[in-house]
Amino acid sequence: MSQPVDLTGRNVMKNFNPPIKIIQEVKLRRPHMLAAGPGTGNAGLLAVDYLRRGLLAEPFAEIEMDNFFTPPFVLRIEDGLIKLGDMEWEGDKPQNRFYYWRTGKTNDLIFFSGNAQPLPGKSSELAFKVMELARGLRVERMYIAGAFATDIHHRDEPEVMGIASNERLLAYLRGLGLPMAPPVNVAFNLNVFLTGAAMRSGIDVLGLVAEAPVYAMEQANVKAARALVRMFSRILGVEDRVDLADLDDAERDQEKKMDARIEELRDSTDEKARALLEYLEVLEKRQRERRAGAAPTPPKKAVPVPDSLKPIAELYDKARHNKAQVRRLTSELNKLSNEDRMLALKVFGSELLDLIQKTGPN
Repeated sequence: MSQPVDLTGRNVMKNFNPPIKIIQEVKLRRPHMLAAGPGTGNAGLLAVDYLRRGLLAEPFAEIEMDNFFTPPFVLRIEDGLIKLGDMEWEGDKPQNRFYYWRTGKTNDLIFFSGNAQPLPGKSSELAFKVMELARGLRVERMYIAGAFATDIHHRDEPEVMGIASNERLLAYLRGLGLPMAPPVNVAFNLNVFLTGAAMRSGIDVLGLVAEAPVYAMEQANVKAARALVRMFSRILGVEDRVDLADLDDAERDQEKKMDARIEELRDSTDEKARALLEYLEVLEKRQRERRAGAAPTPPKKAVPVPDSLKPIAELYDKARHNKAQVRRLTSELNKLSNEDRMLALKVFGSELLDLIQKTGPN
């Protein structure tokens, strides 16, 4: 059996240089790491933070922000004159912190959470810094938490699916009764780079991804986070230690707010609002049909293609016949506002989402 890793030992401390900063010296036994950064609905980040708070995990290290989040200079323009200014943060400053929790079992647990995407081109560097600490602590497995957009109603219970870096872990996930995630194009967010850096570092990866509604991507998705917390609690054997009451309350509150926003749209004559309402009606019908055991009705094309979506229409037609165009289509869809993405789904139907999700990276 491997010996506990001792951060008080001189040789181990030498391995960690800035921007890795040790806050507290700890001893850990054969640790596993649960990690997440910003992503779809921030569901993975919410789940990891909820679990580490519920387990009273303590901070022991962080990655300093300057190299990854602070641009080399900030410009301020006053009456046409260019001046150098200081960086001003809206909301919380970026933070990448490690926490530990002694399980009392074979494997202690490390939590890593990064609350912001790094500067362009810095995600890979940051991910490998996370893995530098993980290798120094002899982390044996990394759990990654995330979500992806699907054709799901915000009141539907999201399905949690599994991903893994080897067949042995896939078999373990199947033994838990989890379906495997379908082939999807994965956005280049921090979760993707953490996963790739772990695999390049020889660390096994087991991931869980939860569904999130495609029309509600601009807000944190509590329902998806709750589904992830429940499954990770089971995998980690901490179901009796993690109280879901706060997530239950937050989920109900978020559903009520979403319902209220949808009700406000019912008096609107805006084309995009009508498209969203029609789309939601189809999803609600599918809910009822599933409960009744009938084959669900797919969303249908019911809205003419507006001028604003004609470039998307041309790309979509190309991508249907040439899978090499899917990445470009995905990139252009990501540039649209949430309302325009919703309208695109209504115009082109769920086939658009299926094409993006079921076509692997090119």
